[in-house]
Amino acid sequence: MNNHIVTEGTFIPVPLDQFPAIPDQPMLNPPILHDVDLEHNYPFLDKSPKARLGNFLIYMGIFCLVFPLNILRYGLKIKGKKNIRKNKKMFKNGAITIQMPEVNISVDKETKKVTIEPEDRLESNEMIAELMILAGEGAARFAFKNQIPFMFISQEAPDFPDSLPEGWAGQFARIKCMRKRSVGITPAPHAGLGVSFYSQVTSPLRRYGDLISHEQLRAFIDDRHLIAKDDMLERVAAGDAASIAAKKASRQSDTHWKLVYLLQNPDSEYEAFCIDRRGNDALFLIPSLDMQATLHNCSDVNLNDAAVLKMSKVDIPEQKVDFSRIR
Repeated sequence: MNNHIVTEGTFIPVPLDQFPAIPDQPMLNPPILHDVDLEHNYPFLDKSPKARLGNFLIYMGIFCLVFPLNILRYGLKIKGKKNIRKNKKMFKNGAITIQMPEVNISVDKETKKVTIEPEDRLESNEMIAELMILAGEGAARFAFKNQIPFMFISQEAPDFPDSLPEGWAGQFARIKCMRKRSVGITPAPHAGLGVSFYSQVTSPLRRYGDLISHEQLRAFIDDRHLIAKDDMLERVAAGDAASIAAKKASRQSDTHWKLVYLLQNPDSEYEAFCIDRRGNDALFLIPSLDMQATLHNCSDVNLNDAAVLKMSKVDIPEQKVDFSRIR
């Protein structure tokens, strides 16, 4: 299983011969039945007024404890900040926030109709993202302090020009200036996140690097044998290469369904914004589709200018699409 995950770069369950033909059969026909007292073993399932009042008081106590602490740390003006992460230490160290549109793609199983909707960005998502960064930083610092062979992720500082445009064009300009991340067993600063040590440890079921990091941490805590540096470096390199391939396949899958969506909606028009100029050509961003399109003979277009585009040609096997400017 470990070799399979290294090769694939991400965990994909593989059915084995010893599995039953009907996966639910052991649960539908268990050999032994046990009586379970829900009130005694699972008190959180109690729906009585007394239990509901107790749960309400617990959650109110947590809220009253956490909310004042957040005010003391971040201040009252949380909404309206341009930065996603509110950790002041990260931004003092040069952390960079880039906001580009994201969409959710769904396909109806029966009609095969594709639906594309913008992804909702909630404050809770921002909080979780910050906590994931802090968890990665904490694990990396712990590994470095205790000399544990570990997977460290670093990124050199970008070289931004003196001035950047506003809007979508400015966000795209930041992306072009960002350096490629590095993965290895030697710690180095992650300039994009503004931390001195960083590793990814929050998705051991999805990323192989997170999984072996958890293995190392558990082995150290349990005083067991650690993966040696050379073996760790080999696993990290192989897993990272496979992970890059998996991400590429995911992007190609998203592009495929976006092209299918365009074919299903040939008369739709899309608002787009110029994010880059290349001679007489202009690169447009279509936020509602999270797609980019290059249009020729656009000498009259400036950065962040809005336009309305319409699909003119789609080639699914080659994953190409041409748009024309309506106005």
